[in-house]
Amino acid sequence: QPRRLAGLFPLSRQAAWGAGKVLNGWSHPFTACGVPLVDRDEAVEVIRTALTALSTGRSRQNALSLRDVIWNGPFAAALKQAAESLGLPLDLLSQSRRAALIAPAMATEAPSPRRNKERRRLQRRLSEKGALAFSVIEDYNGFRAALETFLSLEARGWKGRNGTALVQAPAHANFTRAMLWSAARAGKAKIVLLELDGATIAAGILLTEGDHGFFWKIAYCESHAAFSPGALLALEMAEWIKTGPLARIDSCAIPGHRMIESVWHERISVADVMIGLTPGRTPGYLATRAAEMLRRDLRARIKRI
Repeated sequence: QPRRLAGLFPLSRQAAWGAGKVLNGWSHPFTACGVPLVDRDEAVEVIRTALTALSTGRSRQNALSLRDVIWNGPFAAALKQAAESLGLPLDLLSQSRRAALIAPAMATEAPSPRRNKERRRLQRRLSEKGALAFSVIEDYNGFRAALETFLSLEARGWKGRNGTALVQAPAHANFTRAMLWSAARAGKAKIVLLELDGATIAAGILLTEGDHGFFWKIAYCESHAAFSPGALLALEMAEWIKTGPLARIDSCAIPGHRMIESVWHERISVADVMIGLTPGRTPGYLATRAAEMLRRDLRARIKRI
């Protein structure tokens, strides 16, 4: 339709070790999902149009690489269909699974009794110290106040000691406030709080799109660390999703994160993918893919060392 934005694909160009050229989907340390913005009702056609434009551009590249694609999500399904219809090769560069919450109505497995038992145990331990309360802040004014509580709590913890708390970098603090105020105004951000006698001991920022949520950040009071307030907050969210508006909450955590994976037992598949921009597995595409796999292997070896 005229004047209607249907897709937005931020990309960067990068030479791939002399083996051809690759376009990379934009990513940032604050993101945990690297898909472009695509109209959900016209996703396949929008992706087809974008891939066709990239393959016929003047500075034609061999491939497009996208990071952190939720592989069992709607974008991945549309991407596969669009690439197949154009005859473009599509390969997984890596694939992992990270913790998530899935509402009982959509879950393929029954809720874990172990999760409920752990929640009751932690509640019992903390309740000995005072009155416990879990809440979800959604209204705009309440959200702004709760966000400052979160930022202060984060700065008082290990991130503050390391100098990596959001408020310690003016650019990060400004970005966080502007982004979250805007999202809250549109009804797409919530803050979850765990309070003990009225004092916040754990807080988390939840971004939402449709019926999906993204658990963007978490902070907790380290003076109560022995009682696992962060884990209890995550367990309370597992209870809340049963009656809340969301069908799924992505933890946004790295695979193998000990705390979140011990209390959120569902998993989502996340992949880095490469799409050829010329039909068929051309020598240029195969060389670009091989160079990227080599780069990733060497980087992993260096990190291990």
